[in-house]
Amino acid sequence: MKKGIMQHGVTKMIRRHLRTLEIDEPFTTRDLLNYGNRSAIDDCIYRLIQEGTLHRITRGVFVKRRDNGSHPVFTQREVAEIKAGSFGRKLQTHPFKKAKEIAIRLGLIRPGQKWIGECEKLETTYEISGPSSSFMYLGKRIYFKKTTRRKIQLGDSRAGLVMRAIWYNGFWNRFAVWGFDAQRKAYQGLYGRDRDEIHQSSRLMPAWLSDILNLDNNDNFIQGRPILVA
Repeated sequence: MKKGIMQHGVTKMIRRHLRTLEIDEPFTTRDLLNYGNRSAIDDCIYRLIQEGTLHRITRGVFVKRRDNGSHPVFTQREVAEIKAGSFGRKLQTHPFKKAKEIAIRLGLIRPGQKWIGECEKLETTYEISGPSSSFMYLGKRIYFKKTTRRKIQLGDSRAGLVMRAIWYNGFWNRFAVWGFDAQRKAYQGLYGRDRDEIHQSSRLMPAWLSDILNLDNNDNFIQGRPILVA
């Protein structure tokens, strides 16, 4: 009896919470934890799904159904950001596609050819400031790969993605030998403010990457130190 009363109270509070959400605004189980214990919340969510009030997007992520019974569909990136955000984690693009794009510009591989370490799994992988994990969404497994604090700080901007892509795999020795021309190709598509961002981010990079990427005040190439990396 007491359990039923408590469950009723949890359900009442969760329904009240749902009324505060915008139309098509997703939420997570963690958003409801102040309304009761995890078991009671899970039971309530299950019943709301069964009665057609909620739609389960993926494990731990839900959205209200519209009056006509339909529900919004979210992109893979949107769901990944919701999942990461619920744990207070920062999410960013995995750099392998940008690394491959730069490799093609440098003539290291031909279009259509696989780049170092490329696999189907990377197509649905994001870097995250927390433990590695995965979840299913629309029949695909989405991967969160733990990365370093410095790489997270470089971010997902145009410049940040270029810096992380060159850091990612296999460029540094060639850049050090080829000099400015290789750097120019890597910088393709960047603007002056992006180059400024690269300068300002030098403290976050290992010394060899800072040497290779940075330009001095006269816009001249700073010769990098060739480093062998396994």
